[in-house]
Amino acid sequence: MSYKHFFFFFKLRYLHFDNIGTCIVRKESGKLAPTREFFEDFVNNCQKYYTVTIL
Repeated sequence: MSYKHFFFFFKLRYLHFDNIGTCIVRKESGKLAPTREFFEDFVNNCQKYYTVTIL
């Protein structure tokens, strides 16, 4: 395995988007709650900071 593949899988294994303080509350709403929250924040920030223009 190349270094790039090793580094990618290493990051993928140890990268977490879960906040320990709110973990229990989000687990009640489903297993994908941390991912959903991250995605919703990402979409909200895109809508807030980027505007679509026609070239």
